Amino acid sequence: MVAEFYATKRVPIEKALFLAQTPAKNVLLTPDDHFTLQAWLASRYHRPVFPDEFNRRLSNRPVEVHKKLANIFKGSGTDIIAILFDLDQGRAIERDGAEDVYSLTIYIVYSVEFDSARALKTANDMASRVRQLFAANFKSRGQWHNIELRAANAMSADSVSMQTLRMFKPWNFDYLTIVEGEAKPKPSPTASAQPSSQSPLVSPERDD
Repeated sequence: MVAEFYATKRVPIEKALFLAQTPAKNVLLTPDDHFTLQAWLASRYHRPVFPDEFNRRLSNRPVEVHKKLANIFKGSGTDIIAILFDLDQGRAIERDGAEDVYSLTIYIVYSVEFDSARALKTANDMASRVRQLFAANFKSRGQWHNIELRAANAMSADSVSMQTLRMFKPWNFDYLTIVEGEAKPKPSPTASAQPSSQSPLVSPERDD
């Protein structure tokens, strides 16, 4: 069983419900689980910064490639633990015009903790879909426009070094929905200032 949690899908839960529960003594987080949970919680406040122009090209309507890219990565369970972007080899380059393309390499980092063979297959399948997506939207007549996808490759978690993490930036698709949520009009103070004994909590989505 796999449980997926989304920072943007919160529901109110009465605090009394928590107080009535007894923590399960047979369920413990491994060090890797702790790291994953911390990274997930921190991603809302520590976001890798990509150039505005790159984000614009990735999210241009009506195609909105960023959403299609996120859909490829969603639902991977424990197989995929990170998506790393190598944009212009880490250099901050201002791009201007469709022919002045960004150079992008994507690494899909898969877990080796559980079923590494399955995780590798998941990563390779995703990489193939990513290559098709970028070719369909940023390549015509053998020529790249706006964003050139140099490669999309699977990478095992045990091969990710500190140098890799310094060079590449994690791309978090949940960040997209967070940003879009923040851009929506907020309710007026009158409508939102109602007392409540409930506490917001992310809602789990389970795939059995």
